[in-house]
Amino acid sequence: MVARKARIWFQSKAMAFHFIYLRISDVRIGAIYLRSKYAKTNSWRIAQGGRRPETDTMTNATRWWDKIAEKYSNQPIADVEAWEHKLGKIREYGSSAARVLEFGCGTGGNARRVAGSVGSILATDISGEMLRIAEDRGRAEGIDNITYQQADFASLEAAEGSFDMVLGMSILHLLDDRRAAMDKARALLKPGGVFITSTACLLDGYWFMVPILPIGRLFGAFPPVKAFSGDRLRREIAAAGFEIDYDWRPKASGALFIVARKPAAAV
Repeated sequence: MVARKARIWFQSKAMAFHFIYLRISDVRIGAIYLRSKYAKTNSWRIAQGGRRPETDTMTNATRWWDKIAEKYSNQPIADVEAWEHKLGKIREYGSSAARVLEFGCGTGGNARRVAGSVGSILATDISGEMLRIAEDRGRAEGIDNITYQQADFASLEAAEGSFDMVLGMSILHLLDDRRAAMDKARALLKPGGVFITSTACLLDGYWFMVPILPIGRLFGAFPPVKAFSGDRLRREIAAAGFEIDYDWRPKASGALFIVARKPAAAV
């Protein structure tokens, strides 16, 4: 009985936590991903009118995001002004011929809003339910240059140097291995391409959430979240071989938005 009550309490707080932290000035919790320590998901491409295949290798993270997808998709943006600022910057770095990859695309809000400023977008996520919603909304809006694919970024198969832009919005703080994700993003980018990310840095104002996170995870209320500072994230991005072009946050404790460029003469 005690465990059941605790679980209900944490679940009731989960969406408030998302609103306060995971999406601090971000689009709807871009959802997570990458290299789960449990198991890798099978990749599949969504076909128009097709059914999502069932798989026995679905990870705990996949199940978690599938479960909250509908509720998550109907949440309002926490900070519309900050979101619009980030979208504007993404468009500035895009072009009509740009090939874009977004990992952890969630329900596709970012991809749909910038689709008109780029050539094509490959939008990926580990959650089939998130992608179903993203595809439905993209079709309803008449957007035809986004391809959706269920995949773990760590195991995503794509040619090196094949993208002009890689987006990782509201996701780096949800990964077990941020550096691996940065290294992969750099490898997939063409020389001179950009890695654009918006990341909640828990230690810059939300340190009090740190002891709560493991308890919430125990009861299935929160996804895995890593705590680090904005300064640490900047150092990690630089160490991965990127040059930071643009660095912005709406307030000291807000999500850190960074545009990092792969050097044109990459070594």
